[in-house]
Amino acid sequence: SILSERDVKDTVFKIIHLDKGDAEVTDKIFAEIACKSAIKINHSLQAEEMKIIVRNLFNSSNPHFCPHGRPIIIRYSLEEIEKLLKRR
Repeated sequence: SILSERDVKDTVFKIIHLDKGDAEVTDKIFAEIACKSAIKINHSLQAEEMKIIVRNLFNSSNPHFCPHGRPIIIRYSLEEIEKLLKRR
């Protein structure tokens, strides 16, 4: 119910073509479903919805990376921010 009809088709296709000898197939399946059901960039959210998402993120076992291993949280020092903003 969390995937659109098109996403279900795409996800099932990817699952079928996963390397079945891979010991982490289940993780890859869940990562694919999580990715397809994720809130997309132009999706508008209410403040309470945002709070719930952040709360759930920090209650997860690994809040620093998405299911595919990409970083969600990046830490910058004040010095790095100042350099990026050409203040140093």
